[in-house]
Amino acid sequence: MAATGCRSAPPPLPAPFQTTRGVVEASWRIEDPGGELAGYLTRTRYDFPQGSTLRFHVWNCDSQTVGFVDENGRAFRLVPFEEEPVLVATGSLEKGAGAILHFDRPARLRRISEAQWQDAAASRRSQ
Repeated sequence: MAATGCRSAPPPLPAPFQTTRGVVEASWRIEDPGGELAGYLTRTRYDFPQGSTLRFHVWNCDSQTVGFVDENGRAFRLVPFEEEPVLVATGSLEKGAGAILHFDRPARLRRISEAQWQDAAASRRSQ
């Protein structure tokens, strides 16, 4: 008598991770309380089948995304080797950007054009 085992199909593979490219709608220079350049902030729109969402990304001067502020004014800092971002502030964009960049008070935001943002990104890549 031969032993037979239950055979079933293997579980389905998970769907591949789908990234959604955002569209940068506006950009700002982030200045520290003394007026020095500390980074950049971009307002980025992401469109999904269920609707769109905005995220304000905070970049340091080395072109690294160091955090973001969501549509509800919650500021999150990205921490190396941690799976989840850390909530650091709630409120205005200035307060959130300042908290993400470790300022003791709100940052100063100066609106820049798309060309200025692209120039800044290009000069950071060439360094």
